[in-house]
Amino acid sequence: METKAFFESVVNEYDDFILQVVPTYPDLIWALFYYLPQDLNPKHVVDLGCGTGNITQAVHHTFPQARITCVDEASGMLNQTAKKVDPTHLNFVEAHFNDLMLPPERFGLVVSNLAVHHITDDEKQALVKKVYDWLAPGGVFAISDGFRAKDEALHQRELDLWGELVLDAGMDPKDWAEAEKHRKAHDLYANDRDFCQWCLEAGFASADMVFRKGVWGVIHARKA
Repeated sequence: METKAFFESVVNEYDDFILQVVPTYPDLIWALFYYLPQDLNPKHVVDLGCGTGNITQAVHHTFPQARITCVDEASGMLNQTAKKVDPTHLNFVEAHFNDLMLPPERFGLVVSNLAVHHITDDEKQALVKKVYDWLAPGGVFAISDGFRAKDEALHQRELDLWGELVLDAGMDPKDWAEAEKHRKAHDLYANDRDFCQWCLEAGFASADMVFRKGVWGVIHARKA
């Protein structure tokens, strides 16, 4: 099943599903916002791969004055987002990241949660360059996602840890086996150091992993 079709099929169950399959999900959302620069006060924000609106909701809570552009290629996800945040604060764009075009230097913050691992490394690098262009001076790209450790043995340990956390939290082993099949077919994790380097090469003044737990981490990059 293609990525778009998969997410259209799980729209109504997604919030429960993601908490099961990614037990560190609340930690990722916390870190995504906790480590933002204290002087950041964006008027315009992009949520790349907004899903059902969990991050959009957190953006609105943190920056209630901001206008948020919600991007997802699954229309059902955009519809769910509109139920969580007053849509008068939102713009909706139904598009794949590769086709996405936004105004240059307009946004103070671009966020993405568990979405960029669905595209190839070349596509990630192209997206990072576009994000840099969309950000105003001083703007931040904040991404929480799965990342690959440089050492393959360590990466496998982190994948094993993920499975242990999921099963300890009570997920049915058969459901986890299905989730693993989906991961192997669709998830493309970049190395965290490579991702930071792509940000620096795109022009960002800084790029750092600010939080990590197993395969999951948060990277913040800031434009000068």
